[in-house]
Amino acid sequence: MREASRNPFINGEWIERHLKEIKTKAGPRYTPEFHVELPIAEIFEALSRTSEFYYEVRKHYGNLIREFGHISGYEVEDIQKLYSRLKEELIEMFKLLEEIKGYNISTIPWDEIIKYAENAQDLIWKLIDALREYKKTIKEKEENTTSPRDKVEDDIYYLFKVQEELQYFIELASSTKGKLSNHPFLLLTGEAGIGKTHLLCDIVKNRITYNLPAILVFGEFFKEEIDIWQQIIKLLNLPSDIDSKEKFLGMLNEAGEYSQCRSLLIIDALNETIPPSFWKKNLKEIIEEIKKFPHIALVISIRSGFEDEVLSEDMKKEFIEEEHQGFSFKEWEAVIKFFNEFSLPLPEVPLLLPEFQNPLFLLLFCKAFQRRKNRNRQIFRGHEGFTYIFENYVDSVAKNIEDEFGISHGPPKNLWNTVIKKVAEEMVNQGTDKISEQKLVEIIKNAYPNIKAIRLIKSVERNLLLVKIPRYSKEFNRIEGYDYRFPFQKFSDHLIVRYLLNKCKTEGKCPKDFFAENTPIARLLKWNYGLMEALSIQCPERFKGKELFEIAPYLKNSHHIHDAFIESLIWRRPDAFHEGTIKKISWFLEKKVLDSVLKQNENYDDYFIYPEFTYKLLDALLSVASVPDHPLNANFLHEHLIKHSMPERDAWWSTFLHYQYGERHAVERIIEWSWSGYNKSHIKDESIFLLSTALVWFLATPNRFIRDRSTKALVSLLQDRIHLLPKLLEKFKNVDDLYILERLLAVAYGCVLRNKHDLKNLEKLAQWVYINVFKDNRPPVHILLRDYARGIIEVALKRGVELEINESKINSPYESDWPQHFPSDNEIREYESDYKSENFKDYYWSKNTIINSMQPEYTTIRGNIYGDFGRYVFQSALSHWDTN
Repeated sequence: MREASRNPFINGEWIERHLKEIKTKAGPRYTPEFHVELPIAEIFEALSRTSEFYYEVRKHYGNLIREFGHISGYEVEDIQKLYSRLKEELIEMFKLLEEIKGYNISTIPWDEIIKYAENAQDLIWKLIDALREYKKTIKEKEENTTSPRDKVEDDIYYLFKVQEELQYFIELASSTKGKLSNHPFLLLTGEAGIGKTHLLCDIVKNRITYNLPAILVFGEFFKEEIDIWQQIIKLLNLPSDIDSKEKFLGMLNEAGEYSQCRSLLIIDALNETIPPSFWKKNLKEIIEEIKKFPHIALVISIRSGFEDEVLSEDMKKEFIEEEHQGFSFKEWEAVIKFFNEFSLPLPEVPLLLPEFQNPLFLLLFCKAFQRRKNRNRQIFRGHEGFTYIFENYVDSVAKNIEDEFGISHGPPKNLWNTVIKKVAEEMVNQGTDKISEQKLVEIIKNAYPNIKAIRLIKSVERNLLLVKIPRYSKEFNRIEGYDYRFPFQKFSDHLIVRYLLNKCKTEGKCPKDFFAENTPIARLLKWNYGLMEALSIQCPERFKGKELFEIAPYLKNSHHIHDAFIESLIWRRPDAFHEGTIKKISWFLEKKVLDSVLKQNENYDDYFIYPEFTYKLLDALLSVASVPDHPLNANFLHEHLIKHSMPERDAWWSTFLHYQYGERHAVERIIEWSWSGYNKSHIKDESIFLLSTALVWFLATPNRFIRDRSTKALVSLLQDRIHLLPKLLEKFKNVDDLYILERLLAVAYGCVLRNKHDLKNLEKLAQWVYINVFKDNRPPVHILLRDYARGIIEVALKRGVELEINESKINSPYESDWPQHFPSDNEIREYESDYKSENFKDYYWSKNTIINSMQPEYTTIRGNIYGDFGRYVFQSALSHWDTN
């Protein structure tokens, strides 16, 4: 190996110069001050096989050995056989994991690791079942002796721990990270503005910080008819003695070997090369050459939609693809970061909408808000927000472009009036959200005949005013040309809709006539969901609460109108809700309508009654739950949920929560943000209270994962706002669901334990609990509820808070009535539905399943053996009791 000091990819001077060039060429696409750590960055550790990658593997390998080491053999033959088989599988797996100890280029046998891990998991479940059965046969331990029962319980606990570590290796082995560790060719995709360039620039910056080799070149600077390797060498401004691909790749490979990790060669935005098909001719050679150098990894990025134009089918197979998701579930962290960098007041309402996952949207949002004269005015909502943000961003960026090309800043000759508005007008006239490259050139030449149109277009692209997309033939087998669209689809839709509504007003037409069926505009709306959504927001704002489906009733038969209407509930101005719309939504949430949905009655003409509408509507209501001035916030939802009985709510609300969990929608967004450790002091009490109201309703679900996480989220949200708890308890004190009351008091108890300073509000809370739970000496018949309530009062007394209470009433025994009648099995069976009956409905299976789960499946000499729920919840809890 050459001396490290002679290798430019290790030499600090060239590396620092390269990083400065990257920042300059990336321009506004790379903003280090706005950086947010994202999970996607972890895949680059595996791609390069850095020490971090090996550390993570070794850590979990150590955990696996440690947890299994707690378990030993058994004298019971069947159990010992299972244990021995499990040990054999794990030993074989340990042999493979032991080899993953430090940087090398050997292939990691992930497939074999998965095989042993899955085999071990199967044996663990069998062993756990066997141990549980064995435990039932063990007699209670005598005094001062150790019972085998304790050992069994410990072993079951550690088997679950082993299972968790095995699951880590199964997921790692089958993930993008695992695949890239063996095949170092990464294709990064994502929409315009999602942050691909920023991510790659930051990866290079971080690696340079830790003296790890990484280089980056941009696709827009490559040209045809020039050797690809000479272009790369020239773009990197490498020393003159590196004048061939052999020297270039050789030194990059040596840098990786010296640094004990793969060097990164990154080519960003291949779709920006003119023509993008350039890579079909040249990328194959790059791939084949890099395969000869084991210490180099190749990374390319392509804007989503350009993959077929840039890569052949064979080339796609050479890469492991990963899609960049932006700030997904990191948007609250990004909001704080961006607002602080722009010196903006943090919003008083949590910004938890999906749009804030897009870095471009958040950037434009902040730039527009920054330009407002009154910065202390809180962030607006609705189409005014979308359009205002985009127009102000365009205005700001356009001024820089106008300076570059000597264009007037003022109307009507500025870039906004001569290009952007003309583009929107052309899109409407052509019935599409795109404009051809030819037409764009024509618009620019008509406006500025002395400016080279292509140069201006490149500047507009670079500043993300317009983005370029390929236009394919009908057979989709070749590129016919290129089109341009606005970078953020919602901005494009709202600009076009604003143009339409202004035209309607200018022509003096009635909205129903302007949007009449069989017109070009109507034909455009029927398939363009984005425009339908934008109109669903703007029509009520422009036409005194009139909904789009009222102005254009023919759209009621389009399935798009349902989603568009729901989305408009989130983004229209809060003052743009007609009384009839709110009544319509209220009517839908009434019991008689919900019953109709649950019974799958499809004999309704009104589009509100489609069953799939329910979850989307509830998701939208949760999205605006914390907005104080919104007519559909958490108070609206509360009014409708509190009306229904617990069984009625369970039929639709609890199932909604259950099926939404894991979908990364509003339910999880609220829980994640509330539970997070981010500073929430800038959020107003009113918004916190509204969000808490929504979270309390999450406690109604039997899904314990949602219920547990919601409980912790509420504690995190309210521990510094004890004064809100009595108001929240008062709001729910009459709810007919002990799940809710029990957990709400658990939340209150958790808050007072964590907040040791607010004695004034602790007094008010404890007094409320005493009056409403214990004063009449008949607290609700729920042992945990009573315990939490008593705990709140005892904490207050221990901290010296003076309460007007009778302390004897907070302790048992209480004057509760013991149930006088327990239903027999025969009485319960009367609720079952006959599968063979003509009246049997598909949805009755769930009722039967619940009933059967608590019915004895069979009887043994030890008594009744129940179904799943009875066996694991009811019977297991009572198994230690003497039934004689």
